[in-house]
Amino acid sequence: MTAEHALQEIARGCLAHLARNEAAALAGRAEAIHQMRIALRRLGTAVSAFKKMLPAVDRRWIEAELHALDAVLGRARNLDVFAGELVLPCRAALSGEAGFDALAGALERRREEAYREVEKRILSGSHKSAIARLARWFEERGWRRPEPSVALAAPLGEAAARLLDRRRREVKKRSRSFRRLSPGKRHKLRIAVKKLRYTLELLAGLYAKDDLAGFERRLKRLQDDLGYANDVRVGRALVAELGADGAAASSAAAGALVLAWHERRLEGCEARLRKHLRRLNERKPVWRAPAAGRDAQ
Repeated sequence: MTAEHALQEIARGCLAHLARNEAAALAGRAEAIHQMRIALRRLGTAVSAFKKMLPAVDRRWIEAELHALDAVLGRARNLDVFAGELVLPCRAALSGEAGFDALAGALERRREEAYREVEKRILSGSHKSAIARLARWFEERGWRRPEPSVALAAPLGEAAARLLDRRRREVKKRSRSFRRLSPGKRHKLRIAVKKLRYTLELLAGLYAKDDLAGFERRLKRLQDDLGYANDVRVGRALVAELGADGAAASSAAAGALVLAWHERRLEGCEARLRKHLRRLNERKPVWRAPAAGRDAQ
């Protein structure tokens, strides 16, 4: 398979994944919003991975379209995560504390607003036009204009290791002096880890499944740990927003309790996070190991 054929197949799969979840998103299902974002992120990862082989003008408008939709979906997803994955377990643990009903109500009102924006976006003519334009560009292999890319016409295997190496170097660069990294820089590290994982998933057919399993597990654990820290970081912004919007004082107070509870748990996860990161960086990449990665196990 050539690199351009692989890119085309990836895009088809991602756009189909996106379309399959639109109806459920319109029905207010949180998992559908999550799946639509995954489809967008995977497509964005593929475009980013092949960016040096794509016309810059086309790549910029594709990235802009993906970012615009992700921004709308992201607002709804952030509220879903805060309410379901941060507030819910904390509320059970702090059942005697006041203000959680007010907090749940304030979050639900914002969630309803966010889902209305998602509905407005999905049903808009601009969204339909954007998706149609994306599908047409990938089907027609628009990267061949003004002239075909020699790199994209080459077998995918020739480019795969270089693409994965670049992703891995970004993870290593972002993880330097990890203990001193600010929450914002840890967020950038999380994105680098996610891009490495998605790129590896997109190219997984080139490697033996068993050879990839250990490396992928390490990536997932690290992504989960960094993701939890990022959820708390986003939660701080949501709680600050509640205060700025004049929500009930009890809502803001309960929100502060939620953050404090999870920040204490994060402190306990720090050593584990560093361990996963160190082991990932030390592990031999399966795409460079002899015998299809058996030495990496």
